[in-house]
Amino acid sequence: MAKPTDAELDALTPHLFLFQDLVSTLLPHVAHDPSLDSLFDPIAALPQFSDISFGVLLYRGATGVRAYFHNPDENWDIGSGGKTSILTAAVVLRNDLRALQGASLVTAANADDLLRYVWTRHNRLDFKKLSNDGNYPQPSKIFDFSKSPIDFEGGPSDFDFLKLLAPDTIEPNDLSAITFRDRLHLTIGHSDNRAARASQGQLGIAYINAVLQQLGLYSPQQDTGFRVAGPYSVKESDLPKGWRQPVAIKRALGKGAGGRVTDIPYCATARTLAMLMTSMMRNTFPGAEGPNGLRDFLLKRSGFSYRSFALEGVQLARQGMGLSDVPTVAYSKLGILWANEEFLYVEFGPVRFGLVMLGLLPKSKKWHGGARGWDLASNLYPLIHGLPW
Repeated sequence: MAKPTDAELDALTPHLFLFQDLVSTLLPHVAHDPSLDSLFDPIAALPQFSDISFGVLLYRGATGVRAYFHNPDENWDIGSGGKTSILTAAVVLRNDLRALQGASLVTAANADDLLRYVWTRHNRLDFKKLSNDGNYPQPSKIFDFSKSPIDFEGGPSDFDFLKLLAPDTIEPNDLSAITFRDRLHLTIGHSDNRAARASQGQLGIAYINAVLQQLGLYSPQQDTGFRVAGPYSVKESDLPKGWRQPVAIKRALGKGAGGRVTDIPYCATARTLAMLMTSMMRNTFPGAEGPNGLRDFLLKRSGFSYRSFALEGVQLARQGMGLSDVPTVAYSKLGILWANEEFLYVEFGPVRFGLVMLGLLPKSKKWHGGARGWDLASNLYPLIHGLPW
């Protein structure tokens, strides 16, 4: 189709997340509760944990959260933990497309052009750049416009089939045989790098990070927070021929393995991950179905989802206490390279809490990343359990 007119583009802007007033889009801040210091400070002071960043999030009642943080605002490389950014942006974009559908402003035929050129109407220079090649989302590759409301392409995923198709990582040609919903499940639940690269290409890395910034999860002024500037998987041949390749953006500075500060492609802080988790569990993430969208893909599914060392540490602690180690529900995302990250929300009946851990890779050969996450969680859990629930 021809390039949309300015009037057509301006009609879209009231419905799009990135055009909303920043005050209305920021996720609620999660503050440290000093009353928890006496309980958790002794754990943070242990030699094997003193250099890392972590947060303990206690969800009691219907609203709010009590949080303990240790080094909450340090940027760390989170490796595959950054794939949560892809899910975050996809859920926000789905909210936008549903709003445009409700206003009769979008169709399958015009969606890609509208979501390319609308950014030229933005008053922020960095968001105007989303109209550049590779930066803007491609809704026709992501959504099924025949659904009402619009939803991700594909029906319910067959997780047994996906595990058989991608026991380690999916083959490039097989990406075409599955839907965007399947690729997103592989990205989050199975931490598949090729599925993540495909999703980044269709959403646009610049768009993904604009969403993180609009949510208040990354501050360009301070260069801190949740920022995923590079693609997952390093080869263009990891995508089928003709698929759009993800375009990298400027990296942030943060700590990698051993605490060395450098520019890193995937980073976050304990506080920003805590904000994202809390918005998911307290239903403050944008859109009526926004929190459910996050939970659907982060849900830990037996036999499909990648392991969580933190959850295993919690389960070991519960076994030692003579308690069932089967959670009521768990949501998780592990990042293995290059500094190791854990994002875990778990419920055991009324005991509902979250753990975010960054910088777990090694302080010494004795404490490799998985072991430190496992050990920290097993030390924290008895204290969490002992609180009044």
